[in-house]
Amino acid sequence: FSTLEKLRILQLFDEIVHIKKNDIKSNYIHDNKSIFIDDSFQERNNISKNKCIPVFSPDAMECFAN
Repeated sequence: FSTLEKLRILQLFDEIVHIKKNDIKSNYIHDNKSIFIDDSFQERNNISKNKCIPVFSPDAMECFAN
């Protein structure tokens, strides 16, 4: 969390979930008002299809800063 605090973005998140490498990320998404940020196209594609929520690559986060 210290990195998020240093970058002043911790307050953007209601919840931050740390999962194990082999966990299925979609199992942790329970709110249809969520967004999903991940550097894996496969993960974003899976979440988009199965959870129908907006997905973003980390490099797209700069659009939220303005």
